[in-house]
Amino acid sequence: MPRSSPPGAPSPYSIYVNRLGPVAVRVLEITPGTVNEELRVSMRVVPLDNPGVYDAISYVWGTTTRSGNIICNGRLLTITTNLEDALRRIRDPTEKRRVWADALCINQEDVVEKNNQVAIMKRIFERARQVLIWMARDDDGSAQAAINIFSIASQYVKEQAGGDWDTMVRIVAAETPAQRDDTRDLPARGDQKWDALVRFMERPWFSRTRVIQEVSFNRRATMLVGFESLQIGLSEVCHTILWLSLKICIPKSARNFDNVFFIMRCHDLKTYPLRDRIYFIREFAATKNVDKIYGILGVSTEGADLAQHPRLRIDYAREDNFHSVYRDAVRHLIEYSDITLGSLSPLHPLHLIYNLDPTGVIDKTRCSWIPTLELPSREDEGKGLAWVSQNWSIQDQGSFDASKDTRPIMLESEEEILVLQGLLIDTIRSVSKDIAQRSTDTSQKASAVTKCWRMCAADPDTAHQYGHALEDAFAKTVTQSYLEGSSYLDEDRDNVQQVLNGGFHNGNSFAAYWESRLRVVKENSLTGADLLLLEQLRPKSAPLPEQQFGLLFELRIASGRAFFLTSHGYIGMGMPAVLPGDAVCVLFGGITPFVLRPDGEYYRFIGECYVEGLMEGEAIDDFERGRLQEALFQIV
Repeated sequence: MPRSSPPGAPSPYSIYVNRLGPVAVRVLEITPGTVNEELRVSMRVVPLDNPGVYDAISYVWGTTTRSGNIICNGRLLTITTNLEDALRRIRDPTEKRRVWADALCINQEDVVEKNNQVAIMKRIFERARQVLIWMARDDDGSAQAAINIFSIASQYVKEQAGGDWDTMVRIVAAETPAQRDDTRDLPARGDQKWDALVRFMERPWFSRTRVIQEVSFNRRATMLVGFESLQIGLSEVCHTILWLSLKICIPKSARNFDNVFFIMRCHDLKTYPLRDRIYFIREFAATKNVDKIYGILGVSTEGADLAQHPRLRIDYAREDNFHSVYRDAVRHLIEYSDITLGSLSPLHPLHLIYNLDPTGVIDKTRCSWIPTLELPSREDEGKGLAWVSQNWSIQDQGSFDASKDTRPIMLESEEEILVLQGLLIDTIRSVSKDIAQRSTDTSQKASAVTKCWRMCAADPDTAHQYGHALEDAFAKTVTQSYLEGSSYLDEDRDNVQQVLNGGFHNGNSFAAYWESRLRVVKENSLTGADLLLLEQLRPKSAPLPEQQFGLLFELRIASGRAFFLTSHGYIGMGMPAVLPGDAVCVLFGGITPFVLRPDGEYYRFIGECYVEGLMEGEAIDDFERGRLQEALFQIV
């Protein structure tokens, strides 16, 4: 982004003569030169409907420190080092080159212009000849090895699987161990060249929010890393990375791996509403938090006509008050749920709230119902829903329907208060946070699960609530219904029931069963690659024997969650922050129950929860029979 020149120098903002509206853009024309020559560009305004040939640059702004120099329209400007590197790399030694780069082509000091230009970002990248993906300099010299791996692997994916993910899974799953070890022309397993690919995947570009829409609407792309380059379509990039992780089981940054999958979804499926996009956005970084919303509007159906969605109006005057932008987004998502496609809960944004402090402390400086869209710390990753930690989206657990077919009822209120209607079910009486302490130690995990079992098995109210089904209810609760809701086991129901019918008649028998599951893990010494393949196999093609079922049960234990009992004997799993005295409720329109904390006449939102006996609309049935009364929840 340009900044003021030293005192006495001409103001750099004189290069922005007129404010741009939504029908014109600025394009840079780079003067030919060698890499080390002075960087010169000219800037001109062109109509967006007829801009001429230009390339759009997709890059990471990087540090806000501006130490790069550029002469633009005869005036000296300072720009970020990463942008200077990109322009020098793109510059042709003999011919002028026309490009678009947001930091220069948009007057970053003019809020109105930023609003206008960000709203048409999709069209800017659509009309570009190609997208130049600048991955930054190659200071460690690993780019060539990474690009070579990409080139070889992408060709194989194209020839053998046609770039189709399901086809790739079937091919790899059908391979023998010898075939799987055959890396063809790729480096052998353990070769240091794979480290180059890992470093490539960890580059910040893969976690930048604006990348999502920059590359989703233009299939022509050239990847630039230092002096290396590779012409490859975005879908090829994504499919190649996915195939490499499956075939070779390379060490990888899980966060960026998931980001690649999401970028591919946006690229291939462009007609999805914001609520289907916002689910993944917390894994991406943004210089300004408001871009967690503004940066994905272009790949959402609402972005096609923002005038129809006033709550999503782009306004960078609010960039320092991003909580207000998030509040408007939540209200929009709840209101808009009636007319959007897809199977996500109308209260979907409330499923993105993570209160992870096991002491129960919540941040009262912000509205408790604002989604947690900031990038999580490494130690906090995976502490959300069980299917979140397994990279599943909420709609994959389509059997959850706590509020049945009810629609959300949101009442008008002050800006910082969300008023929803629903049913007050119960109060949490006791909590165990043994499972909430995440651990890879299987014996420690077994001990935590067994403690929770003994806690509910000794409780008379719980025994009364579930009767002879208590053992199954507990197993389903600690896996958050993996035993029943998972699509992987739907066609293997008899096998699952056979395992369950062995019965957990008391705490000791459950502990013995659990210990037997741990032996499965140790005896088989399953590798990461085997586990990934196991996830992809369907029972129809490879029925899951009891041994594998036990392993999957162990994998699905909802670590990082608190186990609780309610006053009426319900058992559940919720956020680590849940405390005795918190309320369990079913909000109209929600697919799961929620935990709220009473605070005077208001409530504070703790998060979603799994409660066995409330997941299939049982509370709504009781409401319709007159056993429960409608309640109003003022959430602050």
